[in-house]
Amino acid sequence: MGRTPRLATALVAAAVLAVAGCGGGSSAAAPATAAPTTSHEMAGMTTGDHSMDMAPTKAATNAGFGDCAQHMPGELLTPEEAVVRFDTQMVCLGYVTVTTGTPIAWTNNDTAEQTVTILDDEDRELNEFTVDAGETITTPAASTGVYRFHITAIDSFTGTIEVQ
Repeated sequence: MGRTPRLATALVAAAVLAVAGCGGGSSAAAPATAAPTTSHEMAGMTTGDHSMDMAPTKAATNAGFGDCAQHMPGELLTPEEAVVRFDTQMVCLGYVTVTTGTPIAWTNNDTAEQTVTILDDEDRELNEFTVDAGETITTPAASTGVYRFHITAIDSFTGTIEVQ
């Protein structure tokens, strides 16, 4: 009789440890050592005067969301990975980390034109551009920092661009 309660206690303890070990990864955030960047031509954007001279490049596209890859904040993206796709149902990628000069593509998969607005940390508008239905506009990340973006397709959504 003494073995059964000890065995049950050992099994419960092992189950508790196994479940505790299955939690998500570390709760520590990625270090904010690099400044965020937008992947579509944010050329001319400076952190001092908060201006942004953006010359977007347009391209027609029929690409859908396909495999919406998930990236961790701070994970540097290549130009091929730095693509923000959106429509009225979803936005994929919500966090973009690139180095200065990396192009960011903005693809509108909706049936209506949508506006993308880039903001600094004080909610000052740095850039705003329209992406026609089915089009992609590319902008380069110009200055290190962390920026926010809004897309009219989903008013409540706020994404982040980190330029390192």
